[in-house]
This record gives sequence, structure tokens and C-alpha cells, in this order.
Amino acid sequence: MATHEALRRSPLFRTFGDREYDEVAALLVERVFPAGSEFSEASFLLIAAGRASLTVDGEPVRSLGPGDHIGAAAFVGLPRGARVTALTELRCLAMPWPVFRQLLDASPRVASELLTAMGAQSVPLSDTAENKRRELSARTRHRASGIASHLSTASDEAATALLPAFVVGTLGASPLALGLVEGLANAADGVARLGGGALSENPRRRPLISLVAFTLTTLLNGLVAIAATSPQVGVLRAGASGARGLRSPQRYAAVPERAGTGGYGKEFGRERAIHHLVSVAGPLLAFAILALADVRTALVATLVPGLLAVAIGTWVIRRTPPPSAAASPPPRLRVRAVFQGPLGRFMAGITLFELANFAAVLLILRTTKLLEQRDVPFGAAAMAVLLYLLWRLAASASTYRSGHQLDRHRPVDLMRAGVITLLISYAGFAFLPGTVLGLAVCFVLAGAAAGAVDVAEHVGVAQIAPEPLRWSAFGTLSAVRSFGRLTATIGATAVWTFLGAEFGLLFAAPLMLAALAVMVSRPSGRRRQTPAN
Repeated sequence: MATHEALRRSPLFRTFGDREYDEVAALLVERVFPAGSEFSEASFLLIAAGRASLTVDGEPVRSLGPGDHIGAAAFVGLPRGARVTALTELRCLAMPWPVFRQLLDASPRVASELLTAMGAQSVPLSDTAENKRRELSARTRHRASGIASHLSTASDEAATALLPAFVVGTLGASPLALGLVEGLANAADGVARLGGGALSENPRRRPLISLVAFTLTTLLNGLVAIAATSPQVGVLRAGASGARGLRSPQRYAAVPERAGTGGYGKEFGRERAIHHLVSVAGPLLAFAILALADVRTALVATLVPGLLAVAIGTWVIRRTPPPSAAASPPPRLRVRAVFQGPLGRFMAGITLFELANFAAVLLILRTTKLLEQRDVPFGAAAMAVLLYLLWRLAASASTYRSGHQLDRHRPVDLMRAGVITLLISYAGFAFLPGTVLGLAVCFVLAGAAAGAVDVAEHVGVAQIAPEPLRWSAFGTLSAVRSFGRLTATIGATAVWTFLGAEFGLLFAAPLMLAALAVMVSRPSGRRRQTPAN
């Protein structure tokens, strides 16, 4: 029934009934175009899977995806000559000219509805010279959007690195208050990611979602600088995290499309490695300013890369042609389906782990408190931020290496190794003497473990989730990670406040051991590289 599902995605066939679907499906044949291939097509092609770019006279017209059609203009007398470039492996359902004539002769009703729909959908493929000059090529849009995303990430990471010093140091709040602030932020992030996965199924919404995310994340993080109490910080951080979370599922769900039938691990490893590497810019910015000024000034400085991201995002969205109306499904939250079958079993192990995976701000806070007892260059707060850079660098290297391994090994095997390494690093933060070298080793171990688990979770979901469920699956994964961090961070800081830092850092151990037991007893993550239909 994969052919019927592909037909239902196209606006040309949405009014058809089961009988008409059967008649059309019987006349279609599958054609596959490898990634990078270019072709001109006069017959009817309906894209079932993959992404492509449509150009006319060498100028980009629009991007194409599942549900879009190619060559239909020839049926209603519009100009031919458009060229299509397969951005990923392109799987299409084809109806050659002779077969189309058979359809017209055999079923006048089907022919009438099809031609009516095609006439309504068809638009001239050429545009005015002015509009062509204004539109950016697909490659330029991709690169500019990536730069904007990296700048926004750097801005947000700088604010995150400064948060412990601001809440506990400047405002004089307790570690529990810091945990509540970060927990509230993770809750907002989780809700937004869950909704962002459903909203982003429609390509028309994605550019606007990105621009809103860049703008609100930057401004709300910057406003933290004028906050006078920890509840005010909590509200602002929650808003910033929620805005950031709206866009997150877009980054993850697009990776399998780029990978095509290749290895998901390599593609996810590259994407997550770049993310962690770019994130280093945030703590570097925070460290540089903390060495020269106070925390509030440093928070204001985080606005600079964020505002650059907003400017670039605005430029891209103004020069991007509107996407095809073909793929415009209504928002759908399908959380229950994600927790069923093999995907559900894999998500159960992830959920147990994330319930114990507290935010890295607690490691920064622990480091700051330990270094306050020693004479260190630049001060304890600045040195703690500098050591946090090692976490990011280790995570970047780990995700890249782990991604390549995941094309040969099951995700769950890598997750087990990551969990064990993370527990070892937490024990180091709890019990080792607070030397700069010892803390540096602990940060490296924690970052490497977090990076391995991060990419294993995403690759596992990509391998197991059927393609129609993929957006909801990545939205749910993002939400589980955020809500898990909420409970873990609040729980750890509560234990920290009442029993001591050592017990707070080891709060994660029981749940992580439980997650490890589930991973050992239930094999999860199938080595399937091609999306299911």
C-alpha cells in the first residue's frame, strides 16, 4: 500500500476514492534516481521519497519532496524544459505518456479529476528577472541557514555557561534555585520540541519557525542580564529554551533525508560533531568577557552572535521562494505511536537514561565551588567555563567517531558504553580532589560519553522510525531528553542542597544503572539504513 500512501500525499489525488487509487496505482511504475543525478522529464513523476531541486534555464525555481510531482506541466500545455536535480536518492512513481493515454481512455472520470487538479496546481515555471535575482540558490540558502543556526547556538551556549555564576554568584541563590531555573527551561524546551516536530512536518512553516526561534532565544537570553531574582531568570530562560526547542526537530529529521540510503551514523555524527564544535564559541565568548568584566556584561555580550543570526535568517526567508503546496499536512502529535513496537522499546531505554541525565550547568557549578578553594588564573568562575570547553570538544570528537561506528554496530551497544563512562565521570566530580587537571579529565570523560549517547539516540530513532512517523519521533525524542533533564536536574540539585554536592552528583546512578539493565536485557536499534514506508 506504499503506492496508495504516496498518492494520498499529492494534492492531485486527494479527492480520489479507493477505486480511483487502485486504477491509478495499477498504471504507475517505480523509478529511482541516484543522488546528484540531473534529468528532464516530460512524463508524470510523483515523488514518493527523497528531495530534489527544480531549475529552469539554470535558475532555481523550488525544492521538491514527497508528494510533489514532476512533468505534469506537459499534460496541460505549459512549457517543458525544466531540469530536476536529485539532492538525495529520489524514488518516484512514473506514468509514461502511453500509459497516461490509456488512463484517459479507460476512465474518463479519473482523467477529468486529474486534469482539473493539475490545471489548478500548475503555475508558470518562469518568473520575472527581478524575482529570479532576489531568490537565493538552494546551496546558498542551506549555507546561510547553517551559519545563522551556528551563531544562534553560540549565543545560547554562552548564556548557558554564564548561568551558574550569575544565579549562584551574582544573585546569591542556592544550587536548588539554579536547578529549578534550568528545570523550568528544560520543561519549556520539551513542550516546544514536541510541538515543533508536528509543526515542522509542513515545509511552509519551517523558515518562519527558525526565524522566531533565533529572535526569541537571543532577546530573552539577553534580558537575563537585567534580572534581579532567580524566578525572573527562570521565566526568561524558559522562554528562550522554548523558542530554541521549536526549531530542534527540523535539524534532526532533515539528516536522514540528506543521508538517503547511506549510513545514518556518519551523517548524524557529522551534524552533531559540528553542533558541539560550534558550541565551543559560546563558552569561549563567555570566558573572554568574564576575564575582563562582570557576569552581567558578559550576558549582554551574548546578544551579538544571536542578533547576527536573526539578521541572516531574515535575509534568507525574504529571498526564499515559497515551497510547493503539495506537502502541507496539518500538525499531528503522534506520541503514542512512537512508544509502540521496536521504536517504543528503544525509547524506553532512552527515557530511563534521560531521567538521570542532569544539565551540564551542575558540573560547571561543582567545578566553580571546588576551584574557589584554590588560587587559579582568571578566577574560579572563568576557569570553570574554560574547563567546560573541554566537555564540548570531547563531545564533538566523540559524536564524529561514534557516528562512523554506528554504521557497523547497534546504537544500543554504544549507549551502554556511554552510560558507564558518564557514571565514572560523575564519580570523579564527586570524590576527586578539585585540581584543574583532575576536573579537566572529568569534563573530557563526561563530554565523550554524552556525545556517544547523543548520536546513538538519534541514529537509533532514524533507523527504526517509519518515514511517515519520523517528524513526530524526533519531536518526541527531543521532548523526552528535555523532560528527563528537568527531573534529573531538579532532583540532583535538591539532593545537593540537603545532603551535599557528592550525593547530588551521584543522584543519577540508580536510574542510569536501571537504563543500563534495560539496554542489556532488551536488544534495541536495528541496523536498517533505508527509511520504511
